[in-house]
This record gives sequence, structure tokens and C-alpha cells, in this order.
Amino acid sequence: MSNSPHVLVVDDQAEICELIRERLAGDGYRVSSAVNGRSALKLLQIERFDVAIVDALLPHGVSGRKVAEEAALAGTSVIMITGSVTMRDQLEGSPFRVLMKPFRLSELAAAIRELRSPPA
Repeated sequence: MSNSPHVLVVDDQAEICELIRERLAGDGYRVSSAVNGRSALKLLQIERFDVAIVDALLPHGVSGRKVAEEAALAGTSVIMITGSVTMRDQLEGSPFRVLMKPFRLSELAAAIRELRSPPA
């Protein structure tokens, strides 16, 4: 099990974290989650993740962008999720893959596979 890809899910809605965790665990991923930016940053300090799925709009001080940047510095591939067109536009040109909410879990799984595949 320790060779399974490790995914961090960060969303202030615990239900979204759980839905994503269930789907990805079923696909063989190890999944950790955080419901705020502070908790996510702590996890990034103590664990290594292959992919981070981060809500762009996190409340309580530590932004989704900050979490994404820290994850990327640690060598983690990042998928930003947002329901805000304004936020999507702000992320345009960033190094992060962006998925608009609501998205299909199959879309998320495909995005993770793309990030994990070596370039052709």
C-alpha cells in the first residue's frame, strides 16, 4: 500500500473531501484531507504527496493559492478546484491545472492520471 500514489485533498466542505477520498481510494490512491489551509500546510510539512487537489477559495487566513504554491515547492503536482469564474480567470496562466466545480469525479481522476503520466 505504501507504493500507492498519495493525494492531498483540501476543501473547506468536508463532504467534498469525503466524496473525492472515496472515489480515489477506490482507484487505489492513498488519500489525506484537510478542511482549511493551515491544516493542509501542516500535512505538507510532514508527508509527501504526489498530487494535491486544492480548493482555490479557502477561508480562515491561508489561501488555496498559498497551499498550492507550497505543495508545488515540495514537488507535488497541483489541481486547483473552484466554482468561481473570477478565480478561474485569476489562475489562468498559473502552473496549476484548474477544474471548475461542479466537476465529475471521472474528470478529476483523468486529470490526476494526466499529471502522473510522464510526458510523451
